[in-house]
Amino acid sequence: AHQAWLMVDAVVRTLGRLYLTKRNLLQWVTAAQASHGADARVGLFLRHLRGGVYVAVGTGFLLVFFEAGAWPVAGPFILLWALAPVLAWRMSVPDTVAESQVLSPQETISLRLIARRTWRFFETFVDEEENSLPPDNFQETPEPDEAHRTSPTNLGLYLLSTTVAHDFGWIGVQEMVERLEATLGAMANLRRVRGHFCNWYDTQDLRPLEPIYISTVDSGNLAGHLIALAQACRERAERPRFGPETLEGIRDALRLVLSSLDEADYPQRTQTVTVAQLREAAAAISDGLDGVPKSGAEWADRLEDLKGRAEDLLDIARTLSRGTEEEPPSEVLAWATAVRDSVRSHARDLETTTVHGLERLRRRLSDLEGVAEEMVRAMDFRFLY
Repeated sequence: AHQAWLMVDAVVRTLGRLYLTKRNLLQWVTAAQASHGADARVGLFLRHLRGGVYVAVGTGFLLVFFEAGAWPVAGPFILLWALAPVLAWRMSVPDTVAESQVLSPQETISLRLIARRTWRFFETFVDEEENSLPPDNFQETPEPDEAHRTSPTNLGLYLLSTTVAHDFGWIGVQEMVERLEATLGAMANLRRVRGHFCNWYDTQDLRPLEPIYISTVDSGNLAGHLIALAQACRERAERPRFGPETLEGIRDALRLVLSSLDEADYPQRTQTVTVAQLREAAAAISDGLDGVPKSGAEWADRLEDLKGRAEDLLDIARTLSRGTEEEPPSEVLAWATAVRDSVRSHARDLETTTVHGLERLRRRLSDLEGVAEEMVRAMDFRFLY
């Protein structure tokens, strides 16, 4: 009944607007429809679905006067049509949900590892050959192939992902700053139109790709990411260099070493290195990640110890993964390298614990904040409306 009412209403409105009023010809979603659903009060459902109720009541009167014998069959349908607003309201009332829902430890780990695998794309492909710009994609099949092009959305995602990588403890703050400086520096050399970045660039020679055009969507994405980036740089200037997230970030890569080891099938290639030894080396690093140091000196000792353990893990993984040239790169070796690189990245941040090092870091973060904000201010969105 409600659908019938809507269809009749649509036909009458369309004909009336086309041939009589000539107004509202582009209206395709009414304000009433757009706002419906935001409020679960029964009165709003009655108002929204009243057309079906009118049809039900009208059908009931017609049956009373012209076909009373049809009531045993038609009655249940008419009753359901008339009660439709109440039934729809009851089905739409949300269940009572706790104000805050906390992820279980296993859910948290699973999501962290998905994020860590995602960051590996940027670690692998954002390099000097690409002018520190993120390539659009990497094709694995039928043969490996990297797309040497990027867009404003890609740029924004990479910039914000870099700050998130530091939040999660996968990279230190110095590496974060260096990555941001390199990318924003390359972006400053890209051709822009009224402050907007073109929709595609070649990542190797920085030329805009034909046909050159501006995308409102991509520019909006990048503007939002740059605003968030500026806030992130401001916040990091006052944040302690080390914390629990530092150790958890290293542990993420270590978990992926063990996960990859479970999935690998290693033949007995050497009598000197075994899978058991790799697990022992991983356990040694895991022990070194327990407990958060309280002072800068303790952090220095802890990271120095972890550097040695990470090198041992990498040496074992390298020997264990040594195979023929036809074999694909070992995931175990890749993640063991990530463990070592993560420890090294954090160890570099020990330089920022001095007064001089801290001041220099704050200046660099402030400069990044200014560059990001200036890029947003330069975008003229008026001509895109």
